[in-house]
Amino acid sequence: MNRNALFMVFFLAMIQPFGHHDAMADASLTATGHNWFTFDMPWDDATPGSIVDMSRLNAKPSGSQGWVVVLDGHFALSNTGQRIRFLGTNTVAWHCFPEKSDAEKVARRMSKFGINVVRLHHMDNVWDIQTGSSIWKRNEQHALVIDPIQLDKLDYFIAQLKKQGIYLNLNLKVSKKVSQSDGFPASVSQIKTAYQKGVDKFDQAMIDHQKAFARELITHENPYTGLTYANDPAIAFVEINNENGLLGGMGGGTGNALKQLPQPYHEQLRSRWNIWLKSKYKEDQSLRDAWGGTGPVQTQPVIGESSSWSLNRHGVSEAQIAYPDTQDQVSKIHVQIQKTDKVRSHLELNLPGLHLQDGLDYTLVFRAKATSPRRASVTVMRHGTDYKPAGLYQDFKLTDQWQEYRYVFEASNVDPQKTRLTFKLGSSSEDIWLDDLQLLPGVQGVGLMPGESLQQMNIPIPENWTDNQKMDWVQFLVDVEVAYARTMRSYLKDVLGVKALIIDSQIDWGDFADVQLIAA
Repeated sequence: MNRNALFMVFFLAMIQPFGHHDAMADASLTATGHNWFTFDMPWDDATPGSIVDMSRLNAKPSGSQGWVVVLDGHFALSNTGQRIRFLGTNTVAWHCFPEKSDAEKVARRMSKFGINVVRLHHMDNVWDIQTGSSIWKRNEQHALVIDPIQLDKLDYFIAQLKKQGIYLNLNLKVSKKVSQSDGFPASVSQIKTAYQKGVDKFDQAMIDHQKAFARELITHENPYTGLTYANDPAIAFVEINNENGLLGGMGGGTGNALKQLPQPYHEQLRSRWNIWLKSKYKEDQSLRDAWGGTGPVQTQPVIGESSSWSLNRHGVSEAQIAYPDTQDQVSKIHVQIQKTDKVRSHLELNLPGLHLQDGLDYTLVFRAKATSPRRASVTVMRHGTDYKPAGLYQDFKLTDQWQEYRYVFEASNVDPQKTRLTFKLGSSSEDIWLDDLQLLPGVQGVGLMPGESLQQMNIPIPENWTDNQKMDWVQFLVDVEVAYARTMRSYLKDVLGVKALIIDSQIDWGDFADVQLIAA
């Protein structure tokens, strides 16, 4: 039997007792009148030879057939070249440090269920150090240091897992948070991202802290195996930094987490951004040309004099328009919403009669707020025909405070007679206010602004952008991620001698570094 049949085995194991209950169960059934009886599976049952015993699938100890490597796109064992499939689980925080008597039972139990890899996850957390949740303790200066008692429990647990043919995935940075006691500025506590994510990919002091932890853990010799973790083939994988990316995890492409960083972290990133721009463009004019604002500009107003707002309601949606200023019924609008069915397109605020030309740039700018936080979207689109976007489609978040929104786009697929500005509001029933709304020809308020210069290195982290400006910002963040991943991988491989497979972070967190590392 292979691991693909494992879930069927679990099913058979669960239904087996229904044909073999004892007299006590019969009495219970008779007494209660229900076809149920007590069936307990002890957590530490590792009885060999039962129907759910898959431990024979694990070659023991793990690593006895060589290192886990990648051959032809598959995991394989270095000594034999044989492919290996993994059925894995996480142990989290406290559960990475079981008492020794429990460690043996847990390892046997996992092996019995066919588990052959365990991911040691959140073992660097600072949630509740005093109760044994972490590998850390705090010294007299309240700084994080490895707790030898916890490390000994971890060593023994790893040795027991290895003995049962179970490989390990070591996570280095998951939920650690550094503080002023660790030698960082007091503002480190003001970083809003979870576990200081994103910042730990470009702040050198945080990177050095990660390296120091990796060195102390990975070059440490496990007294129960006689091997360091760099040299133990039972260590199949090392993860550098869990669920972390400047693009995905921090919303670097469109979010505010990077722009709201406290000092000195904001300045570190902004300075690095300027160095990157200067390396690419050399001169201000090249940057100005690349970021737009130099092409032809429409002279005709975009919003027609007769244009006025209307509401499209579908489903159960109920709403109406109010005008805070009766003299201005275009740039100031209040949408009073009574009911929606949560479908965004079922409540639309439309301004038809736009004058746009394919290939020209435009800037939409407005201020907005809502009764309470919610989401909406805005688009410039064709109507009356295929309703396709004509150059702009943007989701945005609102709060109960006024915020400015600015979007630059190039018109395309315009219907000269039937193009409209549309806010899609049906996802929530909170009222929305719009103010100072303008749809302007040309690039306004983005790109290289007056007074900004590569030579002065005073170009800010962008809050609004042209397409090329955004592409530069995204590429810059990717380059920062890749530089971090290559630095950490080189340190692990070339300095610490790690032989296990290495990954930076999960790619669905915006992490392009692993893709580029694989290619390298």
